[in-house]
Amino acid sequence: MYTTWTKGLSEQHKKDIVSNIRASQPFIKRAVEVIEDKLAVSEQLMTSRDSYDKASWPYFQADLLGEQRAYRKILDLLNNVKV
Repeated sequence: MYTTWTKGLSEQHKKDIVSNIRASQPFIKRAVEVIEDKLAVSEQLMTSRDSYDKASWPYFQADLLGEQRAYRKILDLLNNVKV
């Protein structure tokens, strides 16, 4: 598990967080699935032919790249809380 989740917390608070994470595994698993689906849609949108017809195509692509980077960061955090 990433120390990001418990960094700067007291020992008791760390134990509470780990306990809550264990109890939240079904939610975390589902959240990962939903975010992976959103990421796939964003990646498909980036390469769709309709996207190339946009006058602001470079900005649209940059926005999608930022969106995908955010999804990946969230997935990285969630995938590393599984205990």
